[in-house]
Amino acid sequence: MTKLQELLKQINRKHVYIQTHNFPDPDAIASALGIQELLKHNGISSTICYKGKIDRYSTDKLRELMEIELLNVEDLSTILTDEDEVILVDAQKGNSNIVDITGDEIICIDHHPENEKFPYRFKDIRPEVGACATIVAQYFFENNIPMDRRIATTLTYGVRIDTNNLSRGVSKLDIEMLYRMFDECDYEVIHMLENSNLCFDDLMAYSSAISSIEVYDDISFCNTGKDCPVIANISDFMLALKEVSFSVVYSRKSDGIKLSVRSEKSMLDAGKIVAEALKGIGNGGGHASMAGGFVPCTGSDMDETHDTSPTDLRKVSIIRKLNRYMLDPHEKVLKIDLDYNAVNTGLLRANYESEVYICSGDKIIFSNTGRNNIKESFERFDKGTMHKCYVQEKELYGQPMKIYVRYPEIQISKILWNNAIQMILLVLINIFLPWVFMQFLNRSFTVRLHLLEDTFSQDHTGKLKVVETISGTDEISQLMQHYNSMANRMNHLIETVYESRLKQQESEIARQDADIARQKAELLALHSQINPHFLFNVLENIRMRSILKHEDETAEMIEQLSLIERQYVEWGTDIVSLGAEIGFVESYLKLQKYRFGDRLRYSIEMEDDCREYQIPKLSLVTFTENSCVHGIEGKASQSWIFVRVYKDKNNLHLEVEDTGEGMPEEYLNYLQERMEEANIEMLKEKGRVGVINACVRLKMYTGDHVKFHIESERGVGTEVSVVIPLNAIS
Repeated sequence: MTKLQELLKQINRKHVYIQTHNFPDPDAIASALGIQELLKHNGISSTICYKGKIDRYSTDKLRELMEIELLNVEDLSTILTDEDEVILVDAQKGNSNIVDITGDEIICIDHHPENEKFPYRFKDIRPEVGACATIVAQYFFENNIPMDRRIATTLTYGVRIDTNNLSRGVSKLDIEMLYRMFDECDYEVIHMLENSNLCFDDLMAYSSAISSIEVYDDISFCNTGKDCPVIANISDFMLALKEVSFSVVYSRKSDGIKLSVRSEKSMLDAGKIVAEALKGIGNGGGHASMAGGFVPCTGSDMDETHDTSPTDLRKVSIIRKLNRYMLDPHEKVLKIDLDYNAVNTGLLRANYESEVYICSGDKIIFSNTGRNNIKESFERFDKGTMHKCYVQEKELYGQPMKIYVRYPEIQISKILWNNAIQMILLVLINIFLPWVFMQFLNRSFTVRLHLLEDTFSQDHTGKLKVVETISGTDEISQLMQHYNSMANRMNHLIETVYESRLKQQESEIARQDADIARQKAELLALHSQINPHFLFNVLENIRMRSILKHEDETAEMIEQLSLIERQYVEWGTDIVSLGAEIGFVESYLKLQKYRFGDRLRYSIEMEDDCREYQIPKLSLVTFTENSCVHGIEGKASQSWIFVRVYKDKNNLHLEVEDTGEGMPEEYLNYLQERMEEANIEMLKEKGRVGVINACVRLKMYTGDHVKFHIESERGVGTEVSVVIPLNAIS
């Protein structure tokens, strides 16, 4: 039974309500619309509702373009009853972003971590998935329910927005659903939504955030002002800064403070940090990379008097008469207003060690001493208190200013004189007494330890020395005695066993050399075996292309083939770099494109630091060839081949995935067993040996430390993964 079938079994009424969180975003609306369509397909009507407002321009535009009907809960207050059944999407009961409405919350579908256990009749909560729309899309495909262009477009947009175009919190399921919806959705509409998703108010919110940003180490904080509709977008924007790896963005609402947190540090889990920080004062949580929270505030907590009004802000104005406009009878005056708070804050943040005063005449205009009460008159500067200071005269827009910097008063001599007795005692305790004690230790222990250390070394004969003289009765003396006894026994063993062991080692080295020569011969034999097998397949592709198309593109195909064949005739080694191997793969896939055309699409990804690792020649090409021949060839619709090379801390990963026909479970188990137990004897059998050949060479090259794994599903595709320990190929 599928999850959708389980969900439908829990619904008892002919009409249900689908509730999103209070400020629905594209993911929430897309998920609600998808659930509505699934219910309609099964004869159940529904109403999408929310409690709050749609504060994003992009969300409102999505609703308008897709003609999605959403009702505010307030409009349903006279209709809803306690018996009405409610389905929660992209939200959970008890979270700060959703309120209880009249009705029974029977079902929850969400991708956020479960913060509070609630007895839903059915729940599908997957924190590992990047978007709730991904879960809903899977319901369509696993139940073979048709998805029209409107639904596919809306769900695709929801996934792209919540994963930031597959750059944040994305899972394999998100990518798979986007791929399966690719041909069904309208990407012109998606492009329109993604490229015109800001209004003027959003731009002002960005401006407010940028002007208020503060960065401590690599952590940023910023205030977006009141009722910011794009707080999550600004949080993503802040994280994109080079200097920031953890961002906190907050905005005031009428009933509290909303927070959006982003993290790209593995050691800083955004969801756990928000949940812990707001414990007792609010609530919040989320994923490791993104989270949100809310601190409710009422009454005096949100009093506007906490903000300084424009009338309270002190300004420093500089006024000058403009004398160069002589022909104009009207007098010209220039006035420049300086933001007092901004200038003074900058002076404070400079963290000067000394007192700094910027004066006009005898008035202190700016300082870092805290004398900045904006509701009082400027203080007068007392030069008598500045016995030692640095003075410099500057002009500010033609206005003369004096800068005073007080020299730090350091009276070390006075401090030392007042504490002379204590300093002498400290010197005796911390220097003289330890020196005396160390001299004693040196005489009693250190000398004998150095003697023992010198004795540990071997002489030119290879024998161990013995300690000539042993004095004392303590543990060091006992250690010397035990060492002498051990040295005598070891010298005896060296004399009696050395010659026989030497002969044995020489024999072992000769045997190992013979084994290495045998393995090299087997590798060359394996290499020569795979050449015709691979070459015949490629030549058949060229022949078929030429017959079917009657085109001159054969020349290009032969050029790609020559790049591969050139490697066959280089018999110096069976080993190539991964960079070169990926080149062979790309050449092969280009050839296959001429055969399959638009039926075949491929993607090759390799991390730069994997390029110089070496593997047996044509091993990765063999797995790619197998995907084309056995996965793509028999499938009429478009298929993909994904080739990925990456590494983690301990292993190198080679992956070849196709979206072809897949294979039966019985053959999958048989092939998995054959790859794990691959040996030279299998290559003497008739039939397909290409993959087995590659497995044998990889096992021989890595000392049998390589791991193979196959996953396949009929109608979905096949994935082959090869895991090689880095210490086996370094």
